[in-house]
Amino acid sequence: STTKSLIEIGNSIVIENDFRKPVNTADVFISLAEQNIISTLIVPNLKKAAFMIVRIKSHEDAEIVKTIRDCITDFNRCLTSFSKYYKSKDPGI
Repeated sequence: STTKSLIEIGNSIVIENDFRKPVNTADVFISLAEQNIISTLIVPNLKKAAFMIVRIKSHEDAEIVKTIRDCITDFNRCLTSFSKYYKSKDPGI
């Protein structure tokens, strides 16, 4: 899923740079925001999506669709931030 991929990419950035170790999957985004890799404004929706992964089977379809709809713009913002991060490390990308 997109959320799992964002968590994995974010976690690799955290590990690579020896940032504060996240306490859970949603905390990956907080750790990245603390280092200005992503905007703090997108963290709430990214955390919501991360927590939804764990509980997806217990939620109604309408609630899942609403959460995804709320998060899509912030997924894009997160991916853009990751792209900028990697381009700053290797301008040839």
